[in-house]
Amino acid sequence: LKGANAKQFVNAINLAEPVGVADVVIDALTDKENGYYYGTVDYFGVTTAASYMRVIYTPNEIHPWNHHSMTSTGATIEFFFKATATNPTSFPTVYGVSASSQVWWIKEVMTFAGLIGFFLFIIPFTSLLMETKFFKPLLATGEISSRPMPVKTTGKAIYWSGFGLTILFSFLGFLFITKWVNVDGAAVSQSLSRFFNQPTTNEIIAWAVFSAIIVVGVMIGSYFLNKHFQEEEVETDLCTSWGIKTDRNKILKTILLALATVATAYVIVFAVDYFFNTDFRIWTIAVKVFQNYHVWTALKYLLFFMLFFTASSLAINASLARSNHKEWFNILLAILANAGGVLLVVLIQYIGFRITGTRTFPNQNLRPILGFALIPLLSIAAVFARILYRKTGNIWLGAILNGLLITIITVANTATYLV
Repeated sequence: LKGANAKQFVNAINLAEPVGVADVVIDALTDKENGYYYGTVDYFGVTTAASYMRVIYTPNEIHPWNHHSMTSTGATIEFFFKATATNPTSFPTVYGVSASSQVWWIKEVMTFAGLIGFFLFIIPFTSLLMETKFFKPLLATGEISSRPMPVKTTGKAIYWSGFGLTILFSFLGFLFITKWVNVDGAAVSQSLSRFFNQPTTNEIIAWAVFSAIIVVGVMIGSYFLNKHFQEEEVETDLCTSWGIKTDRNKILKTILLALATVATAYVIVFAVDYFFNTDFRIWTIAVKVFQNYHVWTALKYLLFFMLFFTASSLAINASLARSNHKEWFNILLAILANAGGVLLVVLIQYIGFRITGTRTFPNQNLRPILGFALIPLLSIAAVFARILYRKTGNIWLGAILNGLLITIITVANTATYLV
């Protein structure tokens, strides 16, 4: 309420001409409490031919929470009832019932249940298809085991340093690479955006490709350090030991299996939309139907997401997971490796904001908000990659399935510029 924009917004209603950004305006907000109304409208009737009513609320919420808040929804209801009330007697009764009788949250609970069901469907359905004659060759013939943890101190240091560096560079990339794409490198962004027509997705894929390069670099660096210090057994056939090697027939069936799973999952999404006019979502995470133009857009971004999830699946299964660890711990490390950097950005931004009242990263507005959806999606993808690796013995099914699924979810849930 003390900001120049807020004062400009409120004071402009009493002036004949709009207030410019640089104009000096009367401080109408001095000594006014939150929720104070401004304008020429008496709450229960119009006092002039040209009537205005404005109000500013400052709920103790961050921007994305406003859209999912009983408090902010109640404030919106209050404003419209006051602005449209025809007489003093109708206002208290009608508003008093309506502002507190919100039902939207029930719909959110149910679509959240659907969202959970959507993701729970993926692995069992994929497993079911792998029991069919056509896809059964994709199943691993024996138990898939990971390499043991290094015994010596140097080997352990290399392992945990690689894990830490992965998260650190993911954190830095999300802060600086994403910003460069649409701000510092604006000329490049404007040129690319003629083809890559989702500015928000452009930021995500820039971070994703950067992260993929870092992950592969850390893996290769760790391999040669271990070889130099003789800290753990180093395989000579890396393609086999890292789960990369497969034959052409299997890779084609892997692609078909991933496509079949994602397509079937989206048949459910479209059926729910058709019969019930809803989809699967909670807060900023949404799995929803897509339009024709989304398909073409998704094809543009698919390669970049595939690069990230291939590197992710490789690091999670060939380097991070160890036989000494309980499987739940391997999965936890996989989640942190995938989503830890973005999680750090969100935590530091908003914990700092909560404590100081100022954003920790003042040049980051939308990007930490993107993290609210990206963190759970990356976490789910890490779980999928680990489970499917243990079923198939290679990294490809998890990488391809995650690439397809996350690309479609992201593209369908993001603003697309068509002109």
